[in-house]
Amino acid sequence: LESLQSLLKGEERLWMDAGGDREILRAVSLADEFKLQLGISGAAQAWKVADVLKDRKIPVAYSLKLPKKPEHKKDTDAVPVRLQEEQDRLWKEALTGPRKLLDQGVPLCFASQGLESPTDLLDAVALLVEHALTRDEALAALTTTPAALFGLGATHGSVEKGRAANLVALTAPLGDRKTRVKYLVADGRLFEYDAKAPEPKKDEKKEEAPAAQAAQVSVELDADRIPKLRTGGTLFIKDAAVHTIVPAALLEKASVLIRQGLIVSVGRDLQAPEGVTVIEGAGLHLMPGIVDCHSHIATEGGLNEMTSSNTAEVRVADALDPTDVELYRAAAAGVTAANILHGSANAIGGQNATIRMKYGARPADLLY
Repeated sequence: LESLQSLLKGEERLWMDAGGDREILRAVSLADEFKLQLGISGAAQAWKVADVLKDRKIPVAYSLKLPKKPEHKKDTDAVPVRLQEEQDRLWKEALTGPRKLLDQGVPLCFASQGLESPTDLLDAVALLVEHALTRDEALAALTTTPAALFGLGATHGSVEKGRAANLVALTAPLGDRKTRVKYLVADGRLFEYDAKAPEPKKDEKKEEAPAAQAAQVSVELDADRIPKLRTGGTLFIKDAAVHTIVPAALLEKASVLIRQGLIVSVGRDLQAPEGVTVIEGAGLHLMPGIVDCHSHIATEGGLNEMTSSNTAEVRVADALDPTDVELYRAAAAGVTAANILHGSANAIGGQNATIRMKYGARPADLLY
């Protein structure tokens, strides 16, 4: 435990490997709880929570293991065109991640973490320069920014008198797809490399099979699950059959006025205030939203702790997954709240969480 004291005192930065946005938010929550100085490595989806990283001045060591460009088959396995377009869009969006981090003012450096070969680094940088970054921004992410983050700012990261003689000579500007390392100088010692540019692929003329017709099936994308109507929590439901439940009553042709997420009036003679969204309720039955008292949706990783019969210390709130499509499906079935429980493998399980059906929100926004 003695080795952890400098971290707990904030004298050193704790770097946590987190690629997904939910993993990053969990790391941030842990750092907030124990007042740690945090850095995020990997960070493939850090751009989705760039505002959180900016507010806490958390730097990112962005892995250059970039997603591969989608391949669209020209055979009987061809996927619907709309899905192909969405795959292409998501790929391009992922490549703009570093751009979005820099725009938010998040300190950004690059890491070779996850690369199959160190030689892939320059190719990845070239791809980012093509889609998102300037050459100068990419150069800074490889030199001055990491030097400053790791306490080497006074001696490394630039070519100046008195600085460490660690240099790289490239065959073309950084960001050029053909560039390769020709010379490396490490502490004044010279290393030379056989710098061969990648050979262009030969244009082999092969008889291609005709492209398969995209399957004529409906495709549901995340974009389809975004509500088309935004009320801001204020709306007027008009002329519905309202089941009040307590006291037990059925009000025919009644209206309900809601402000900021709270019911402010229920009755038959209500008028919609000016500027409020009106929902026509004629022919509809309005009742309280369903509360699911035992559910395991919107969690990730499995919540059974097999090594202990008593896991009262763990929290479901730390493992919530707002991207679980079951949230969207549950809301479509009338569920507006759910009690999310741990697994059934423990005599005493973890702490439950009561959540909203806010598909696509951040984990903390699910909690009541």
